[in-house]
Amino acid sequence: KEVTDDTEKANITIVHASAPTETMAVGQQFQVTLDLQNIGVHDAKNIKVTAQAVEEGAIVPKTASIQQVTQMAPNEKKQLLFSFAPTAKSKSQNYAVGFKIEYETGATKEDKPEVISFDQFVGVNVVNPEADKKEETEKDAKKSEPKIIVSKYETNPLIVEAGKKFDLFMTFKNSHSTKSVENIKLYITVDEKTEEKGNVFSPDNSSNTFYIDSIAPKGEVSHVFHMFTVPDALARTYTIIVKFEYEDAEGNPLTTSELVGINVKQVSKLDHSEIVIPAEGYVGQPVPVNFQIYNTGKVTLSNLMIKLEGNFDTSNASMFYGNFDSGNSEYFDGVFIPNATGEQAGKIVISYDDTNGASVKTSQDFKINITDAPPPVDVGAQDGGGQPEAVSLMTKITNVLKNKFFWLGAVAFGVVVFFVVKFIRKKIRKQKGLDFYE
Repeated sequence: KEVTDDTEKANITIVHASAPTETMAVGQQFQVTLDLQNIGVHDAKNIKVTAQAVEEGAIVPKTASIQQVTQMAPNEKKQLLFSFAPTAKSKSQNYAVGFKIEYETGATKEDKPEVISFDQFVGVNVVNPEADKKEETEKDAKKSEPKIIVSKYETNPLIVEAGKKFDLFMTFKNSHSTKSVENIKLYITVDEKTEEKGNVFSPDNSSNTFYIDSIAPKGEVSHVFHMFTVPDALARTYTIIVKFEYEDAEGNPLTTSELVGINVKQVSKLDHSEIVIPAEGYVGQPVPVNFQIYNTGKVTLSNLMIKLEGNFDTSNASMFYGNFDSGNSEYFDGVFIPNATGEQAGKIVISYDDTNGASVKTSQDFKINITDAPPPVDVGAQDGGGQPEAVSLMTKITNVLKNKFFWLGAVAFGVVVFFVVKFIRKKIRKQKGLDFYE
């Protein structure tokens, strides 16, 4: 089938990405899993996922850095597994590991298959004492700078919902083996903004800064930031910059910064108007149901379907809409046929898949009183004389018209009317003449 519309394309997304939360040493292998799903309505073809470290040589793949999937049908899921290990070039810090995902959507562009690509990142903490030691020995021992890193972080919930609050847990570590750090001020910033609300993240009844008196060599301090995500944030991974201003033991001012990734998802939202269903119906006769649905969320819903359930014939009471874009509305006009009398319970079921590939289902119960259909009108219903009512009425009219006394009376009535009119006109003319002479 030729794809002619964006809603008919394949749409590959990463519904889950996992990386180790513990700190990795040089040469220690770790795994990253990516769960892919085609949430579009067309087969995705020639899917290629390429692993790429942000800092070249610090972390290298231990399995094939490129993995390919020939084809993924709509709603199909695939899990890809990659192995990595830090090298001697790595330092004690948090490294980002990136993945580039490319696939054919099923559409064509300039007579060639259309290819879409996007990136996904995960963070891994690495510790390399030898590199730290080497870095320190390369400098004068008195002038070597202690460094603060984000040794651990996580969000609650794991995937942040747009328009909702969340907690950001972070642990700060003084990576120096002999020197302490003091008068530490740290603050978090987000460079990315949204068109409607400004900064994607903002503090929730708290400050985006935090003060620490001191951190001992190799010591750690943890803190929780209470944050809020603006409602119009796009569903993707955002980068938070953690900036540090501090002093070493000699009072020398120092600065550094770390990057933290936050995954954001948009919550789907579907509303509908008042559902119009008659209070009563008849067995075997169609009953209409109609209402309007609205996508009031910020994301496209896929595989949208509405159907009726109950002790009815519902062959004409289901409708499939497919992809339902944000801000759009549709009408549902269905018909069901009751199978039995009495109070019957039914249900309107609305189902769709959200941006994470999860199935969402809502339902609305209703009741309708069903009775036997009334008998059809019988034009041959009997009157009191044993004749059909319609025939009896025509017979009476015909008999009246045949009666000679009826016609004699009609003629006499006409004569009387004639002379009355003539008399009135004569009086009017006479009155006009008198008026003239006066």
